[in-house]
Order: sequence, then structure tokens, then C-alpha cells
Amino acid sequence: MKCSDENIKIAVIGGDLRQVYTATELANNGYEVAVFGFENFTGDIGLCTRASCVDDALNKSRCVVLPMPLSNDGKMLFMPFSDIKLGLCDLFSKVSDDIMLFGGRVGDVSEKYGVKIEDYFEREELVIANAYLTAESAVSIASNEMKESLRYMSVLVMGYGRIGKALCHLLKGMGANVYASARKNKDFEWIRAFGYSPIDTSKVCDVVASCRLIFNTIPKLVLGEDVLCCLQKDCLVIDLASKPGGVDFEAAKKCGLKTLWALGLPGKKLPISAGRVQARVILDMLEDEGVI
Repeated sequence: MKCSDENIKIAVIGGDLRQVYTATELANNGYEVAVFGFENFTGDIGLCTRASCVDDALNKSRCVVLPMPLSNDGKMLFMPFSDIKLGLCDLFSKVSDDIMLFGGRVGDVSEKYGVKIEDYFEREELVIANAYLTAESAVSIASNEMKESLRYMSVLVMGYGRIGKALCHLLKGMGANVYASARKNKDFEWIRAFGYSPIDTSKVCDVVASCRLIFNTIPKLVLGEDVLCCLQKDCLVIDLASKPGGVDFEAAKKCGLKTLWALGLPGKKLPISAGRVQARVILDMLEDEGVI
């Protein structure tokens, strides 16, 4: 989507590498983009302009793209590439009512500070894209950690949501023997339809002993000591679930198992792709609002 109004300026403030590539992708689409909060990032920012302060970034901006997550504590903007501590209250006090705000995983910040923030992470297309990027990153991590091919390996994917579906698809394509856990009969049928082996989440003890690799996507405790003690000692467990996670890590340690809690993979492992997707979604949102 190319810019239909060359006068539109977008400010990108704070965030990780994903946000850097969101900014460069927006600039590549023909928009004037000013970035702030990246003074410790020494890489290329393409056609973007580095603003010396927040006010310069906001000046004449039609919209502001904030990071995902917006904040780790509900008070300060997430700015890992900056030594500056920018409070949300200070930031929002500088934003005029005619500027659109976008952020990811906003939570209750909008209500808390009395501002309207469009949460781009609530867009289904972004969630789906991130699910695939998460799955691709997780499979890459597993291959690197295990130092062997996943072909013919028995792998269990806990949970058949978006990430679980993407994982099963990738693993099957690599030749793995894929078990997929779920709780609903309709999911069992979809699992069978795609050539995976279904297993009830409450009964994974029946298959885990044969698995060398387990991915968990369920954000509640599902891999407790009763399950972990059934695993082979060389089984790798990768938890992709958001906090509080789904693995009893202390029990896993007692069992001598190797575990990884891999969060935020798109932004960490595939920031260029994640940034491009995010930029595309933001442009779609601006188009929906009639801004472009």
C-alpha cells in the first residue's frame, strides 16, 4: 500500500527491533516517519528521521505508533534502545486530540490515562501472522538446541490454537511424527484431517514417553511433575505460552530436563518480518479510519 497523501507524518516512539523495521517499512511506503527512543540503535533506519526529542517526533504527526508491549509496568513506555525514561503520563500530555495513537498489548492503559489507543495486537491478521512467526522461530530454536533433524522425530504440541496449528503444520512438513493435544472433539477431527495424531490434553502422559520434543502453547500449568517425570531425559521442552506459562520449571529441573521459556519470538528472532507485518496492519487501520 503506497502513500496517497505525502503530507502524512507518522511518529514511531519506543520499542524493540520489530518497531525499527515497522518504521522503515512505513517510510518505504512513502510516508514521512520520525523515530524517537532509538538512540542506542546504531543500525540503518532507512528513510526515517531520528527526532532529537519527543516533541520533534510529535510535531505535525498525524499518528503515533507505540511499541508492543506498550509498557512493562503500566507507567513507563517500553524503550529498550534508549537510556531515556519516558513516562506514559508525560507522553500522553504532549499528544493532541487529533493525533491517532496505536500500541500493542495496551491493556488498561487507555482507561487509566484517559486516552484512546488503538491496539494493533487485537487485529486478527496480526495475531495470525505472529503465530506463524512464533512457530517458525520455535522450530528453529529446537533444531539448533537439539543439533539433529526433526524428521521422523515424535513431537508433541500442547494446545491447538493459532500457534499450535502453525507448529503442527511446520513440523509435519519437516517429516516429524506430530501429536497435537486439544480438549474439544471438533479440534480432534481437524487434527486427524491434517494428518496429526490427536491426544486429549489431560491424557498426554500416554504419549510423552515416546516424544523427544514438546512445545507448549497453553498459558496455564499443563506440564506438571506428573507429566514431566514420564519424559525421556533427552527430551527438550519449549514453553511458548505467555505468563504464567504452562511448565513447572522447578519440577523439570528436578527431573533433569532441559526447558526453555521462549517469549516474544517474532520481535526477537524475526524482527524484519514482524515489523513488516505490523506496518501493514497499521496502514490497514489508518485506511479503515479514513486517514489514508
